Amino acid sequence: MSDIVLSAGVRANLLQLQKTAEVITQTQTKLATGKRVNSALDNPVNYFTAQGLSIADRSGIAAKLRGNFGVFAVVEQTLYRPSSVTEKGVSASVPGVTAFARIAYSPPDRNLIDLYVDGGIGVSGLVPHRPLDRFGMAVAYMRISNSARNLDRDNQFFADLPSPVRSNETLVELIYEAHLKPGWLLAPYFQYVFRPSGGIPNPNDLTGLSRIGDAAVFGVTTTLRY
Repeated sequence: MSDIVLSAGVRANLLQLQKTAEVITQTQTKLATGKRVNSALDNPVNYFTAQGLSIADRSGIAAKLRGNFGVFAVVEQTLYRPSSVTEKGVSASVPGVTAFARIAYSPPDRNLIDLYVDGGIGVSGLVPHRPLDRFGMAVAYMRISNSARNLDRDNQFFADLPSPVRSNETLVELIYEAHLKPGWLLAPYFQYVFRPSGGIPNPNDLTGLSRIGDAAVFGVTTTLRY
């Protein structure tokens, strides 16, 4: 039997018919499954996007990320020095009033906290007859990253429960350092924490639907040097 020779035009028409049949098959599969993308051959980018699963889902697989980094800045400033003080600088041990501020940032897709900001004021040596005593006040703010908040929302979806979504934590602190005797330091302090850990579920609530309450912390530290 002799070979069948097809002209270039006929071959082009057959290839076009083959492609049309493939498109029809793909369309029928989409209609049957309800999925726009069913395999990596349909559309590799959309396929792997569609198959991306949250780790909140038991079948989800955590994404692998390479590397990490963070940037930060620190500012310190002397606000007041008694005229009797000749020493320069921003040392908190020198009588006067000093202030500081700090800010840090890290990528939100691989860090629980992506933004941290704090600042405070320190007063040293201004209490009559107590030149070594110091008083300080500070405020700190920590923001839960978008990736972590989205994970909390995914947990809500898969568990079908209105569990808390973390957002941020704010801390206010007051401290007084009293030098009672040479070598003996006593420092009572007070802290108030708004939304601890960003507002995690209350561990005492078995339903897991309420967030943990704000926290007030009273404490004292002491240092002995000999």
